[in-house]
Amino acid sequence: MIYILSLFIIQSYFGCELKSVNISSPQDQIELADTISLEQDEKSSKPKENRPARSTDSNSSGHSAEHEEQKKEIDSVIQPKITKSSTDPLTTPSSDKRKEIVKEPEKLNEKEILQPVNSEEDHSTIVKFDHSIFDKLTRNNIDENGVVNYAQLKKKEATLDQYLTQLASDSPKDSWERNEQLAYWINAYNAFTIKLILKNYPVAHITDLNDGDPWKVMWIKLGDKNYSLNNIEHDIIRPQFNDPRIHFAVNCAAKSCPPIQNKAYTSDNLEDLLDKSTRSFVNNTKFNRISPNKAELSKIFEWYGEDFENLKAFVNQYSDIKLGKNASVSYLDYDWSLNGE
Repeated sequence: MIYILSLFIIQSYFGCELKSVNISSPQDQIELADTISLEQDEKSSKPKENRPARSTDSNSSGHSAEHEEQKKEIDSVIQPKITKSSTDPLTTPSSDKRKEIVKEPEKLNEKEILQPVNSEEDHSTIVKFDHSIFDKLTRNNIDENGVVNYAQLKKKEATLDQYLTQLASDSPKDSWERNEQLAYWINAYNAFTIKLILKNYPVAHITDLNDGDPWKVMWIKLGDKNYSLNNIEHDIIRPQFNDPRIHFAVNCAAKSCPPIQNKAYTSDNLEDLLDKSTRSFVNNTKFNRISPNKAELSKIFEWYGEDFENLKAFVNQYSDIKLGKNASVSYLDYDWSLNGE
């Protein structure tokens, strides 16, 4: 009985098969032990094979050490790995390890960081509005002093209407470049002012029309909106473009108004024409009389003083004669007579 029990224990512990042998003598027991040790060594030297998992009944008490080892190996394959939060100090990799796991994004070179976005390419549409019709009309019917030949223009009114239709069919979009938009609105103001005179020609003063205030009448259709001349100047040009030089570009068809240019404004010539118009007006004694100690200026500087901010500084920027710090400033009467014939 003791012999059988011993065999069972040895077989369960070492996980090997024992044949029926005669171990009646002490020498036989020694040889049996050597045989068990040899078989165990051979067994451990062989590669392990995956085997199906056995029952994991918690009430079973016959689990062998090998079974437990196999169970661990199988579980490591079939059980999903649970990753703890990266904030867990026990699982957070070291700084060196993090560099290996998470690659840092490629750094932009300095030129890519500092290079400004090209607004023409990325944020605006390069549009070149064709003002050639109006450009030809003004060159042929307005002289270099801004005197308009309305009698001759009356014969070309259909051509002017063609340009006005062009303006109405393609009004500025937000995607247009700034100078393209401003050139459009200046030409629109001047072209519709000429049309207003031609509709009522002959007329002695623009203030003879619409009870003395033709600028408030909303008769101009551009795109799907209706405008007055006041809308164009005071709601669009002045607040949106914030450039005081526009006061010497828009023309109100009066003799005291800054002379109209005998060419159309475009995005290409806008800056030069605005400077030219402003400098010419400021230095023309018909409109302004300037000395170091005294300035008699156009009413435009009074009506729109807020647009010029520091008036003396603005005048000195364009005047050939510079105003002194303590120079007095007054304003001349305005002549509303028609600026042409």
